[in-house]
Amino acid sequence: MAYSKNSFLSSAKTKSFYTGLNYNNLPRIRPSVTDTTVVLTEKYTMRPDLLAEDLYENVEFWWVFSLRNLEILKDPINDFKAGVVIKAPSRATIEKLSRG
Repeated sequence: MAYSKNSFLSSAKTKSFYTGLNYNNLPRIRPSVTDTTVVLTEKYTMRPDLLAEDLYENVEFWWVFSLRNLEILKDPINDFKAGVVIKAPSRATIEKLSRG
């Protein structure tokens, strides 16, 4: 699977069980006072891309939720379900990361 230029997933070199990615090669998204707490609803069950579209107007930023919530989202798709509480980085944080 190819990833766009604004996706850090393209820099992952080895595969993990759930995503086929090595999170150790990807950037960390550190906690920030600008993070938003999100309680996932049914709309977003197994669809981090939809939340990325709603928050960042770009479905390709679905991976930020996994990198910001590593302790909660062990499987970034199946653990993304109604009732789960995650932190969402601000749009400014994501734009800064995507510029490298």
